Amino acid sequence: SDKRRRGEGDRRGQMPPLDVEAACATLVAAQAAGQLSSAHVRDFLVECGVPAALDALRGAEEGSARELVILRGLDKLVSTDAGASVLREDTASAGALLQGARVVLAAGGGAGGARESLRRLALKAVRAHFTRNSAQFREADAEGLPAAVCALIEGSDTEEAENCEAALVAMATAGEGELLADLLGDSSPLVALAMGGAAGSTARVRALSAAVACGEVSARGGEALRSSSALGVIKASVGACGDLLERLNGVELLARIADGAAAEACGADVAEALLPLIEGSAGAEAGDMVLSPIVATAACRAARAAPPAAGERLVRAVVALAHGAAEGGDPSLEASARDALSHAPVELVFACEDAAKELCSAALGVLARRPLEEPRLAAAHALATLAGATDSAAAAEAEVLSDATETALKAAFEGAVGELPTPGVGPALWWLINQAPAGGDGAAQRAGAYRLVRALARRQWGARACFSSSQLLEALGSRAHDASGAAAAERVHAADALRHAGAAAGATDEALIALGPTGGRIERPVAIPEVATATR
Repeated sequence: SDKRRRGEGDRRGQMPPLDVEAACATLVAAQAAGQLSSAHVRDFLVECGVPAALDALRGAEEGSARELVILRGLDKLVSTDAGASVLREDTASAGALLQGARVVLAAGGGAGGARESLRRLALKAVRAHFTRNSAQFREADAEGLPAAVCALIEGSDTEEAENCEAALVAMATAGEGELLADLLGDSSPLVALAMGGAAGSTARVRALSAAVACGEVSARGGEALRSSSALGVIKASVGACGDLLERLNGVELLARIADGAAAEACGADVAEALLPLIEGSAGAEAGDMVLSPIVATAACRAARAAPPAAGERLVRAVVALAHGAAEGGDPSLEASARDALSHAPVELVFACEDAAKELCSAALGVLARRPLEEPRLAAAHALATLAGATDSAAAAEAEVLSDATETALKAAFEGAVGELPTPGVGPALWWLINQAPAGGDGAAQRAGAYRLVRALARRQWGARACFSSSQLLEALGSRAHDASGAAAAERVHAADALRHAGAAAGATDEALIALGPTGGRIERPVAIPEVATATR
């Protein structure tokens, strides 16, 4: 085996030619059986070796069964845990794979370049190498790769562009971020591609997306992105650019930055770019139904990382957009703006008294009684999310609001329902459940009401308000409205949350019987020692 790996046996005629195809087929079969282990990979490297496999792959006819088997075998080498564990130790084989990938990528695509199947494998190998060796980064490993990958982005299809981006991100995460300057610096091929492409061109869009992805890998990546001209290109693209697709792409990239690890470094820049857009939309007589909803969501997401004053302006502009849409009779835009608020910091939303009350009114109060299902549905789910009805109990418990925000939230709820003919949070929730239309929209509206109950059960006053309505308790414990599906699951979760709140207050099982049998999921709201019991 040692002689075969060195290639000595073939030269002397003492051993039969290597059956690379059979060795690759063994790896494929082991993976298909769920039995691929490090031993299989070691045997492959001893019996065949990376150089021989790459030579056989280059010599195989494109599209042939032989090419397919070798490709799949090498794919198991670069994309499985077994392959990673062996290549982490066998640096010679890992180096041969990376060098083979470098040669393929340097050849590029198109006429005269490497064929697509080889490029796909090469990009996977690059990604796997830098992911596998992120802690043992060697600068020589990246030689020539950023430029080769960036050159491939320009003329590739969607799948290959995604593979290129993944390879660049893997390089960005290597070591302590030593390659970030090579990837995001003004002299980098990626930034050159972003700045040199025509507005709205595919190459420019892909290059900017890859730049943002590299900046998202860490706080250091965020700093590199903030200093990069690529961020300036993104900010400029959402301004007076006449290309709608270019503006949409820029807004979405800014929202990605605001949500990722680069948010702290780039938050002020993102807010600066989005403020003119969202404030312009809010002040327009008629909102842009293509751009305004996307800008509203991006603005609310950006408010989390923006400086306090800028964050407040972003949220207030979205609230003004929703108000203007409601006044102008545009329910779709109103719903989009209400929904966008679910992404905003809850402290900023409820710091604005008018904004908080209007959102509660649209979900439960007078505005909810309009014959407009879309805004009511969006407002209910946005309010539930802001009030803490998350899918993760751990995340809900981690979201501890300040006393001022809790006070404002309570005042907004009570102020909105106080204007109804039958005041009270409990009756308002019952109305939402009972008056929901038939079909999917009705089920979604009831799910929003159930989520509001979950959020209210986390608070003494909220649980007390829910327990005060016997009709609401009966709806939560009955299968009459929702016997199956997502809405039914939310109904059971809401009943469990109220049951937990009542039990924490000392209510007996008999007193909680109206809520029906437990759903098996235990909500963990804040302990409520003084909440009214179900008997009230």
